[in-house]
Amino acid sequence: MEDNNRLIEIKAIGSFLLNYHNMLHQHFMIKKLLHEPNLSPKFHIEIKKFLIEWKVIWNIDEEKQVKLIETIFDFLKYEVVIDENSIDKLVNRIISENISENKLISLGSKILFIYSPEKIFPYDKLAKTSLKINNNNYSLFYKKVIEFKKEKNTEKIYSQIIKDNKRYTDIIENSIIEEFKDEFKLNITDDFFVNVKINRIVDKLLWVDGSTILQNKKTKIKDI
Repeated sequence: MEDNNRLIEIKAIGSFLLNYHNMLHQHFMIKKLLHEPNLSPKFHIEIKKFLIEWKVIWNIDEEKQVKLIETIFDFLKYEVVIDENSIDKLVNRIISENISENKLISLGSKILFIYSPEKIFPYDKLAKTSLKINNNNYSLFYKKVIEFKKEKNTEKIYSQIIKDNKRYTDIIENSIIEEFKDEFKLNITDDFFVNVKINRIVDKLLWVDGSTILQNKKTKIKDI
């Protein structure tokens, strides 16, 4: 059991480090483009690339994807407060614009995650599996993630991971600070970076655990 838990940690570390730079780049690029007065072709490209990468645009008709991106731009630019309650607001806005009839919680959470990764956790099947959640309710999902995050064992794990990998995350964060130095005043000691690291590791622990659970279920079915 201890070996299995350690294996989950190792996989989570690998996934976190592999994706950390790209996630920060996407976050600050989108923030930068939102400073422009109007929706630019560059914003359209960056958001669509993100939506494709996170596999949350495949069920939206091609002709409605432009309207979706316009809606995302408008929401992010003018929504005053972004928190766990914003997911339903964005999803309802998408539905009201007749972009989709489906309650796209995964899409909404991932858009707001890349905008505020220090606050929002992406909602997906693997994290839900780890948390033993069966319904599509972001408020419940968020509550369960925060409970998991605050567990003593979880705090111990992510604190150690951050400590052990500081030399790598410092390099990643410094490269982002340099890339966006003309647009943002950033410092490697900012609370933003600390909170993003914690949240990304928590998400990766859930993601790997959920993946392991589903894989074990498939193995058992094959054995039967």
